[in-house]
Amino acid sequence: MRRLGEEDGAVRPGRWLCADPVHLHMTRDALLLRGPDELDVDTQESLALVDTLNQEFSELGQFHVATPQRWYLQLRGPAQADFHPLVDVLGRPVSQFTPEGTDARRWNLHANAIQILLHNHPVNAARQARGALPINGLWLWGAGEPDTGLPALPAILSEDPLLRGFARHHGAGIVADADSLLASGGWWHDSRLHQAMLATDPHAWLTALAELEDVLFRPLLTAWRAGRIDALYLHAPGDQHALTATLTRRARWALWRRPLSPARLSALLQGSA
Repeated sequence: MRRLGEEDGAVRPGRWLCADPVHLHMTRDALLLRGPDELDVDTQESLALVDTLNQEFSELGQFHVATPQRWYLQLRGPAQADFHPLVDVLGRPVSQFTPEGTDARRWNLHANAIQILLHNHPVNAARQARGALPINGLWLWGAGEPDTGLPALPAILSEDPLLRGFARHHGAGIVADADSLLASGGWWHDSRLHQAMLATDPHAWLTALAELEDVLFRPLLTAWRAGRIDALYLHAPGDQHALTATLTRRARWALWRRPLSPARLSALLQGSA
């Protein structure tokens, strides 16, 4: 599904897995990984590594590079295993997120063989020589059949290829800017806060929140006050809780309501109220 959401929007028929480049490293207690956004991978490195993978693991299928951070494996046959999304394993022990299902053992063996191949690759020797983290593993995920029979979705504004893929699969429009979205209605997805949370970077989270104030919250509030938006729904999901807020036309006249205090908002976000 994510492959469908890439910029070219082209997917050959067949079964696909996301095969994202990662860096695996041991801590005192567990094997952890760093995701592709932390590795500063360039296009030439990606193509060289994928070319070697295709030579050595042709029995699995064909590897493809969509971007330096997002690779794919077009499978020769069904995976017959369940894989965990990359976002679930970031910052957590890899051992808790290994493949499950009928062919889990086979996929674990392939993952180990891929690690050995990448560890010894000249691309990684060059990366380590200049002080960069080696790309010493792939995280395979995303197997499954897309849902069918769902109602048509509204337009979406998002940089997330997975969401764009779902939108294309279900016939939703993908708009390029906020003005187009305000004209058509739909969903605006932004992952800045999520990325900062995954990196456990409080400064980046506060910076992202300030950016959202400028590029998202303030323009939407202005449009709502001007009557350009009939209803505005905000949904901020987290690992354990979610914050949902709704603004309708009638709420503009609720002058007695005061904005939430920082303490109250913090309590809501923590799920304690």
